[in-house]
Amino acid sequence: MKFRHLLIAAIVPLHAQTGTFTIHMILHAIGEERYEIRHVENGLVLNTSFEYSDRGTKRTTTAELHMKSDYTPLSLEVKGPTSSVIASALEGAASVEESGGKRTFAVPDRYFTVFGASPFALQMMMLRYWNAHGKPGVLPALRSSPDAEAIRIVPVGHDTITVAGIRV
Repeated sequence: MKFRHLLIAAIVPLHAQTGTFTIHMILHAIGEERYEIRHVENGLVLNTSFEYSDRGTKRTTTAELHMKSDYTPLSLEVKGPTSSVIASALEGAASVEESGGKRTFAVPDRYFTVFGASPFALQMMMLRYWNAHGKPGVLPALRSSPDAEAIRIVPVGHDTITVAGIRV
């Protein structure tokens, strides 16, 4: 009987998680971000794209983040209208290219890679990483500048929303 269950599990693919965020500016919807998180052989992949219009200018940014199953970033590529970012953390070394700068350095024990105009789904994955790794007070950011500030996540309140009629 065990073999039968294993065979069924091997045949049934894992479903991707998808979602959409509405982007607002000064209480007006100005665009949308769509994301997909899928399981791959060695972990997870996030693909996201956001598009919005600001004062008549349409902007689109895409990102692909490869992670271990515990949300640890392995590689990130962000493409935007004026810049792109490429970051990877493999075999103990990180390499980051952004805004014309490039740096290679040792990977800290805990870290994340996110940038100023990053899509919101990247920030969502950062929070999942933060939760999965014990909510550290400081997360070093993989950036091309050695002077880049660390990420600090500080809970400042508690929100309740209603999802499908249930308050969460």
